[in-house]
Amino acid sequence: MAKTLLLLVAVATFWSATHAVVASNRRIVCYFDGAALRRPDPKRMLVSEIEPSLTYCTHLIYGYATIDTDSYKAVPRYQDDTSKYTSVVALKERFPSLKVLLSIGGGGANADQRKKYFELLESDEHRRTFVDSVKELLQQNRFDGIDIAWEFPFRKENKDRGALGNVWHGVKKVLGYAHSHRDENPDEHRRQFSALIRELKSSLKTQNALLTLSVIPYINHSLYYDCAALSPEIDQLHLLAYDYHSPTRTPKKADYPAPLYRAGERSADLTVDGNVRWFLEKGFPSRKIILGIPTFARTWKLTKDSRITGVPPIDADGPGVAGSIANISGLLAYQVVCTLLPNDANAAYRTTLRRVTDPTDRLGSYGFRLPTREVSGLWVGYENQHSAEYKAAYARKKSLGGIAFSDLSLDDYNGVCTGEKFPIVRAGTLKLLSTSV
Repeated sequence: MAKTLLLLVAVATFWSATHAVVASNRRIVCYFDGAALRRPDPKRMLVSEIEPSLTYCTHLIYGYATIDTDSYKAVPRYQDDTSKYTSVVALKERFPSLKVLLSIGGGGANADQRKKYFELLESDEHRRTFVDSVKELLQQNRFDGIDIAWEFPFRKENKDRGALGNVWHGVKKVLGYAHSHRDENPDEHRRQFSALIRELKSSLKTQNALLTLSVIPYINHSLYYDCAALSPEIDQLHLLAYDYHSPTRTPKKADYPAPLYRAGERSADLTVDGNVRWFLEKGFPSRKIILGIPTFARTWKLTKDSRITGVPPIDADGPGVAGSIANISGLLAYQVVCTLLPNDANAAYRTTLRRVTDPTDRLGSYGFRLPTREVSGLWVGYENQHSAEYKAAYARKKSLGGIAFSDLSLDDYNGVCTGEKFPIVRAGTLKLLSTSV
């Protein structure tokens, strides 16, 4: 009897959530990196394991196609990707209101590969080739649209300078020694990128396909995004508001990866609110902005010189050891993070992190352990259900079009933490749809 009741409750919750998402006209965008389908067993994620999240997702973005550096065509990342495209698009048979898009680009290219993105923009012929190949990919694989995640050069992190430091930095700029960016023609590239988006939109109109733009973290928005030119052409702008501090960019300093607001003397540019306000102030329609929420943690190694309080910014020694799910240094999936935080199941382990929550809902939570002879030191800035809720509430307050989760394969899709699958996606979605902010 009890099992039957639980089943009925689960079914009712499923249909209630699905109806609420569709009726609200808000968008819940869920990214899925196809690399998760290639993990070695037993960490490989199956397409069927995405399905519980689609109770909430209105859009599924599959990544990532790439650019062939010889032909400048948009092509699948791997030779057998088209079979995976078919499996992912087939999810629409069970979830008919779902929109499935293919994302081109991402954040994985090295510096040399990123130059090819500029070379494509700079040539009318290369842009035409790219646009034609995008249309072909769309037609062959029955995607509902294309997401452009253009790989512009990474922006260097702003340093926290004192008064003397600011004076010296200004002198270096005057003398030409303070080069914060490697792009010598940003005005041309901004114009050319707007032209590419306009050409793509014109090509996709005949198929009634969606065109969305993913703003990759720590890109210099003012250099590359002309909001007046882009906003009429783009159906949705996915603002991936995280990785403002990461072990790749600042290996010697651990800090909040995705703060909602600024802390202390840090730059407001490296915050969720700072990025959202920039696009709004530039006239980008709020209803088209989708706020990105990560489902993963960033990690740094701590050393004997790190402060015992763990309070960031804190001295570090590069990225933390790769986690067991994604196998990427400096990154942990949420289902790994939750096993390191104090709870009844792991209370006896010395490797458990000390948890520090954020009662202000401004910066984010973190956990840390200091190095000893037995264990290495670790600092972890992570997202959880609570941070997803207050960022969803922020999106409501700003009248944004919805929220986006990156990435489904890094949320707890196995239900390890609490028995509930995709807890971050679920918490953020239900908060977005709630009547209270």
